[in-house]
Amino acid sequence: MALQVTSEYFSLLNSAVSRELQVSVQYMLQHTKMEKLIQKAISENILLDKTTYEAIGKFLKEFGIVEMKHAAAIMERIYYLGGSATTKSDKPTIGNNLNDFMRNGVKAEEEALSLYREIIEAAGKIGDWKSRELFESIYEEEE
Repeated sequence: MALQVTSEYFSLLNSAVSRELQVSVQYMLQHTKMEKLIQKAISENILLDKTTYEAIGKFLKEFGIVEMKHAAAIMERIYYLGGSATTKSDKPTIGNNLNDFMRNGVKAEEEALSLYREIIEAAGKIGDWKSRELFESIYEEEE
């Protein structure tokens, strides 16, 4: 039986692409801001040492790459299903300090998890088991 993929379903999948692109850009921009924060911490003798900032910056960069891979996997699935993937990102929310970075990251991930639960349910309803598996896998990584 062929899948009956609706425009609403493609819209949901494209919302996931936009979200993954958003957080990928968000984490990469936060990563690049870490060097400035390192210099500020050193000049102000803040107790967090340079190594801590470098480790967090590296984590943000790696996480941004993972998010881009998620976007690519979702795009591939959209094309496989006969749709057209978006190239538009949701607006990234960067912040100016480590607290902002973490708060914005948690908020973005919580919103993504909510969207992915919706997609997992929708995929199950139409029998799109491959998309369901994909989003269950991404959900586990995001959690």
